[in-house]
Amino acid sequence: MKIRSGCPRDCYGGCSVILTVENDRIVNIEGDPLNKATQGYICLKGKLYLEKNYGDKRLKFPLKRVGERGEGRFVRVSWEEAIEEISKKIDYYQNISPKSIMFYKGSGEIGIFSKCAFGFWNQLKGYTTTYGDLCFSAGLEGVIQTYGKAIHNAPWDLENAKCIVLWGKNSAETNFQEMLFIKKAKNNGAKVIVIDPVKTKTAKNADYFIQIMPGKDLLLALGLANYLIKNKMIDEGFIDKYTYGFEEFKAYVEKFDLKTVATICKINEEEITKLAKLIWDNRPLSLICGLGLQRRINGGQTIRAIGLISALVGSVGIEGGGFRYANLSEPKLKWPFLIESPEEVDYVHVSEIGKGIIEKNIRMSFIQSANPVVSNPDSKNIRKALSQLDFIVVIEQYLSDTAKFADYILPAAATFEYYDILKSYWHPYVIFMDKAHDPLEECKHESEIYRMLAKKLKLNLDYIPENNIDNIKKILKASGIEKSLEELKNAPYLPEDYDEVAFRDRKFNTVTGKIQFKSKTMKRWKMSLIPEYIENKRTDYPLMLISYHSYEKINSQYSEIDKIKKLLGAPKAKINPEDARIRNINHGDKMKIFNDMGAIYAYAEVTSDIKEGVISIPFGFLVEEKANVNDIVESMKTDIGNGTAFHDNYVEVIKLD
Repeated sequence: MKIRSGCPRDCYGGCSVILTVENDRIVNIEGDPLNKATQGYICLKGKLYLEKNYGDKRLKFPLKRVGERGEGRFVRVSWEEAIEEISKKIDYYQNISPKSIMFYKGSGEIGIFSKCAFGFWNQLKGYTTTYGDLCFSAGLEGVIQTYGKAIHNAPWDLENAKCIVLWGKNSAETNFQEMLFIKKAKNNGAKVIVIDPVKTKTAKNADYFIQIMPGKDLLLALGLANYLIKNKMIDEGFIDKYTYGFEEFKAYVEKFDLKTVATICKINEEEITKLAKLIWDNRPLSLICGLGLQRRINGGQTIRAIGLISALVGSVGIEGGGFRYANLSEPKLKWPFLIESPEEVDYVHVSEIGKGIIEKNIRMSFIQSANPVVSNPDSKNIRKALSQLDFIVVIEQYLSDTAKFADYILPAAATFEYYDILKSYWHPYVIFMDKAHDPLEECKHESEIYRMLAKKLKLNLDYIPENNIDNIKKILKASGIEKSLEELKNAPYLPEDYDEVAFRDRKFNTVTGKIQFKSKTMKRWKMSLIPEYIENKRTDYPLMLISYHSYEKINSQYSEIDKIKKLLGAPKAKINPEDARIRNINHGDKMKIFNDMGAIYAYAEVTSDIKEGVISIPFGFLVEEKANVNDIVESMKTDIGNGTAFHDNYVEVIKLD
């Protein structure tokens, strides 16, 4: 039997897939060609679902801790025992101090049914949870401040571009289906430009590559804008009619001359002039912006400045044009089982979980779809804080580094073992995630776990819906999706009124109704109304540390797969030949990478692919590998959007004997 479903991993793809199911087991997974964005292709991670779902490391029964926290020693217990003790602990802390319970939900899977958790937590007297975002909120706010909506042209419209700039995005490894459209555009004569501190796989296939110093993207965007304006490489008619605040923006960017910008970005003046000429001579421009460069203290303003380049040259609202960051197109998925939060709710920024646990006197933690011990900044402090808690519950599929700290681990249903609805943040399709079979052994979907706890605590089950077809239909109705479930089972849904060209009508949902070079609503963030560059003069350590997402994993997910471990091998960090030379480091040497927060260890990959003055290591190594970059990454927030600044960190490196 073959069924259509979708991959809910937190990545651009949002892939439509076709599952072959035999005897209540998935035996094959392939891409669905009916999705024009993903085109019938899936990545390595998608192909490895069989090992991920059915591997011998999968948790299939409730576990209770018998060793020290973090040690990873557990014994199997019954669901009855686990639910009984967990509900008693929740009731106990609700009665003495509701906000002493911290609930943390990550984005391990991004289907809408995960919202069932709040139907449980919002019926309690109170709790502490997180605000902010680890992923893309600074850039998202930057786009909204500029364009009013975070939408962009259809993925396949890239074929119509004449110039494609990938700014800080390695599509070849993080959004590989997008590369298929880029290659088609290139075959049609489009110029492909990459701006990045690393000569990535994407950059190696580009027509032109600018290797910028990390954190200087905002400066380069302002300098590029100044050069375009001064040399009349702008669409004055478009600017006059559809933008707001241009004259003030123009006056501000005048101080960013080529020499100053090139010197600070550590590139040549000619690289900026060539970039400007390529953009102006090869319109329409599609400017694609990655998520990494907004994970900085000035991240939101950076995205604003870069996004305005498309407006300067009039490449907005046309085929082959636009600024591409996130595509949160209509229809929005709506959860129809809402209940308001209780009065006693407190918040901790997602980058400050360890600090928050200590300062707010948290005594119990309940963690779902997350591995903060690896994936959040200042992870050493998170481990320390978790070690001091009275009681921890983790819902998981594997014995993650965070799960090792739990008093109880509750085994979660895996992908394709439950129903859900999915929308990507890259393409416009709505995907019904059909269920291949029931969860293995004693695994349960989160909704069932919360319903079991709710029964013990005598809560209203109406706000914690069962994971079934009837409730999927209610979600579709609430979301204004009139397609029947049978139709969604037969194909991913592309709304009939979907326009492949974002802002074709030139209507922008800003307070001015126009693209905003100057945004009045930036006042709420207490930031400059025009994207402002402020020099980071930090000099405590000589090398800037940046991390990247490898093709083989999503954060720490898939770390348990043996094939992935073999592919990745021992932790490696990229270091420029000159930085290696002055430290007497040769290719393959073991290095200590350190700052005031501590140290991690990796083997040297000496390569000019990395900019001098920068060191780069993949994100998501486990604690036991002693290469978890977040051990030496501070907790810092972005300028707007309550994002997390992962990349404003500095280190030194020494060779180990």
